[in-house]
Amino acid sequence: MYISGGGDKLSYKLFPGTLRGVVLQWIMNLSPRSIYAFGDLAGLFLSQFAANKLKRLEVVDLFDIKQARGESLKSYMARFNDATVRVNDPDQKFFVKTFQKGLRIGPFSDALALQKPTSMEEIRVRAEKHVEMEESRFEKREAEYLSKDGRSRPTRQRPLLIGGRELPRRQNLEGRHEIPPKFTPLKEKKAHIMREICHTRLLNFPQAIGGKQMGKNTREWCDFHRAVGHSTEECWTLGAQLEGLVQQGRLGQYVVRTGRERTRARAEASGREERNRDNSGRSRSPRPAMAGYRGTISTISGGEELRAEQDIQRKRKAHQSYQILTGANLTPLGERRKGCAITFQEKDRRYEAGGDEPMVISVVAEDFKIERVLIDQGSSANILYGSTYRRMDLSGLKETSGCLYGFSGERVPIKGTIELDTVFGEGGNAKMIPVLYTVIEVEASYNIIMGRPALNRLKAIVSTYHLCMKYLTGEGVGVV
Repeated sequence: MYISGGGDKLSYKLFPGTLRGVVLQWIMNLSPRSIYAFGDLAGLFLSQFAANKLKRLEVVDLFDIKQARGESLKSYMARFNDATVRVNDPDQKFFVKTFQKGLRIGPFSDALALQKPTSMEEIRVRAEKHVEMEESRFEKREAEYLSKDGRSRPTRQRPLLIGGRELPRRQNLEGRHEIPPKFTPLKEKKAHIMREICHTRLLNFPQAIGGKQMGKNTREWCDFHRAVGHSTEECWTLGAQLEGLVQQGRLGQYVVRTGRERTRARAEASGREERNRDNSGRSRSPRPAMAGYRGTISTISGGEELRAEQDIQRKRKAHQSYQILTGANLTPLGERRKGCAITFQEKDRRYEAGGDEPMVISVVAEDFKIERVLIDQGSSANILYGSTYRRMDLSGLKETSGCLYGFSGERVPIKGTIELDTVFGEGGNAKMIPVLYTVIEVEASYNIIMGRPALNRLKAIVSTYHLCMKYLTGEGVGVV
């Protein structure tokens, strides 16, 4: 932030508006009357977040940047350009040499060898056509695979890399016969898994193609490409990305187990699997509306609720407690504040053999009991989906311009914002806070995504290991 003119008062007003997340929480926890000048605040800020300072690079560090196998020219250029900005001693001739050295053998490297460039600007201009050619080839190969008429033999395809692993490429024989890649069998359909994980940014969604047909069947629609021509289940690109996540161990709850694995799991469980299934079924089943509620809002997807298969391989650990100290427990000056310490013990675990399940709770807002509320500490906004908003028959939506990013791989327009008094917990654990919701129109498996703003205001701590959330109340600690 650069301010031309003005004094400390102007700096005080503008500076907090540039902060968010942990930094904003830190500045809110500063002791009253501890800052006498903006220079004091700047010094404390630099001292507190010195470890986050971006490290400057030396020119020799550029030799470590190399184009990976299967990486597109566009991606490699973006990484190289990001690194050159951080170099202390910029030298265009040196940049050109290191760029060529890290470039893999191909048409563009041959072109640079025949006609040597003099600057990075010249390389960017010459690379533009090669990038367009790469993207055009990839789109054509995708269309050829999805089309039922595969008489033309596709050109050599570059491997697809996800998480550093090369995925199996499609193999087409001459004529109409195709050999599909052997992906790991999944318990759920691709479309269902995509909707469940779309908010986690694990998938790399392609850009919308603007009415272009991708395949022969005009009656089929692909949610991943947002195009007609093939169904979501037939989408090879989506299947390849899901396979990459399976190989990384991120989708273990969706993988179909073999008979040997199930037998071993039953032996290790020694009868606990049936008991956990019963407990899980009772706790996860939709509950009838309680007296005083106008209604109960369950799932908005309409499908069967996903329940991950219990991981029986984890051994029961001895009882142990974990104490979590947040930024609210300590001030930047080291003065300890009075308050309850939030701890988690082994008895707080909701399931004896947990399996990487998300933290999903129910809340009460506007006399509605709302189920399927996802606790997402990675979300910078509290999301209320449009279908839930309409079912609650709310009014007073404040129109707001702007977009959210990361949902379905594209920008999602914001319909508006609305503040609702929201109750967490029941009985003696109940605590009500005003929550500012951002309303969007997106099909999802949850009614609400409760992000960091609400969790910070609730003063809540979430333990994904225990599938439990605790928060400070006026009389102690509440549990959900």
